[in-house]
Amino acid sequence: MTTQNPQVRAEDLPCLARMVGLDPSSEHFAFIGPQILAFHAAAARLRELDLRGVEPTVIYRPQGE
Repeated sequence: MTTQNPQVRAEDLPCLARMVGLDPSSEHFAFIGPQILAFHAAAARLRELDLRGVEPTVIYRPQGE
């Protein structure tokens, strides 16, 4: 993985799971592993968008500000 354009590969998932205290051999991890990869791929596509000069449609402002 690089810091500039991080990429998560399927073979990285067990190590990442152990780093956050998950058991990569569990049935839950078998379910969530592909979802992590899909999420990361979608996030990578979003990082490629050139949004300079684009204002957000919705701006959250907590009450009292």
